[in-house]
Amino acid sequence: FIYPGELKFIVESVSVTGWKFQGRAGDFTIPQGVATYRASGPNPREHIRLQNSGRVFIAEGANPLVQGMAFRPNQCFGYFTQTRAFPVSAPSGCPDFPVERSSISYLSPACQDYITRLPYCKKPDYAGNFTIETNQECRDYLDTHLTYEICLRDHQNNPYFFSNEWHVYTEDDRFLRAGHDQIFLYDSDNLFVHRYDY
Repeated sequence: FIYPGELKFIVESVSVTGWKFQGRAGDFTIPQGVATYRASGPNPREHIRLQNSGRVFIAEGANPLVQGMAFRPNQCFGYFTQTRAFPVSAPSGCPDFPVERSSISYLSPACQDYITRLPYCKKPDYAGNFTIETNQECRDYLDTHLTYEICLRDHQNNPYFFSNEWHVYTEDDRFLRAGHDQIFLYDSDNLFVHRYDY
């Protein structure tokens, strides 16, 4: 389930952490989230703040990235979407990885050719490629240059790098009934915000 209601605010930003969805089957409260996910950590939680036109996607089920963690996707998420199924669509591309031959000239010709043909957003799988698999220098380069962390380091200051949305998974909580229900949304002060019928 993706909450389909559009909430528009005439404010610079609003925190939705602590807001609650109430259905007949139960309720779900929006937790804190991680604005800049780092695969190797740390990942401090913070209030989920929506800017103008910002959105929060609420999905029942397990988080394919990290259990129990709300997150804001970014342009490097293609490294994850290649290997995991995201029920709520996350960016599947990555910024270009232009490689100048001069920066890899110390590597073997076979390794250079392999690197320049690699698709973006994909951690290299050189298993079965004997030439690359047995070339430690080439593998070291691949393992230290073509990763989510390096993509994040090199591009996180780009304009529009971060999505203007947050993804929240309920994990084991189920607040929706099959068929029909009314969902009420309350803010962190328990004040009524919106009702959605389905």
